Order: sequence, then structure tokens, then C-alpha cells
Amino acid sequence: MVAGGVVHVAATTGTVSAFDTAAGAPRWIVETGAEVLHPVHLAPLGDQYLEHGLAVLPGDGILHVRTSAGLVALRQPPARGTEDR
Repeated sequence: MVAGGVVHVAATTGTVSAFDTAAGAPRWIVETGAEVLHPVHLAPLGDQYLEHGLAVLPGDGILHVRTSAGLVALRQPPARGTEDR
């Protein structure tokens, strides 16, 4: 997921990382403590369903991460150069 000049990457191991889009440098890494759930795609057969969703969704300064323990909300640090805004 790309938002605000930052690429957010979630691994199924529970690690969520943020990288600067301009330089590619890591900005931060967080362990959620639970497996990150990526979208599940199932054929529409019987009781099965097709689920579309993002594992990581940024919004209002909070990064929402879908995990096996439930939704984890991470406070995002301010973008570089905007700390006083």
C-alpha cells in the first residue's frame, strides 16, 4: 500500500514495514505479534465466498492491519519535514 510518500509492507510473519518512496530507505518496522492476514480469494461455491480486502490500510494517521488476532491499529509517525504542522 502506498500513501503519503510511504510504501507500507506487511509480511505474514507479523512484521509491518514502511519505506520512503523517494529514497527507498526504511522508515520504521513493527512486529504486530500475530500473523498478518492477506486477502483470501475463494471460488464462489456453496458456503465459500470471495473476500476482497487489504492487509494494510492507512487512514487519519493510523495504519490498520488485519491479523489473526484481529485488527491492529498502529499510529503512524508524521512525515519527515511535517512534524510541526
